Amino acid sequence: VKLWSKISKKYYKKNKERINELRNVPYSCECGCTVKYWGRHTHFKTKKHQRWVEWVELMNVLTENS
Repeated sequence: VKLWSKISKKYYKKNKERINELRNVPYSCECGCTVKYWGRHTHFKTKKHQRWVEWVELMNVLTENS
């Protein structure tokens, strides 16, 4: 366990600038929301995104049956 924490700390120190740049990159979701790149996984769990996913699936079913 200590070995991995040392490796993680070294990686972070070495790539600190790149990591911080990625944190602030805007991510435009297909549902219309814009969130931070690192917050996109949390966004995927939101009600707004889930409703959009359900709507897309419903539209796909309706177009297949037409």
